[in-house]
Amino acid sequence: MMTNLFVAGVAGVTVPIVLKKMKVDPALAGGMALTTITDMVGLSVFLGLATLFLV
Repeated sequence: MMTNLFVAGVAGVTVPIVLKKMKVDPALAGGMALTTITDMVGLSVFLGLATLFLV
């Protein structure tokens, strides 16, 4: 949970900055990118911890 929150915070700051430098409106594309990053990291951490505990 803490890892997912940390990644969400970091991604929430960097994604709009990167999108603005790419001349893309951060309000339009930021939500999808942030949700995708957060979900991918959360699932990876969850499955990684499950693998560690079950092996």
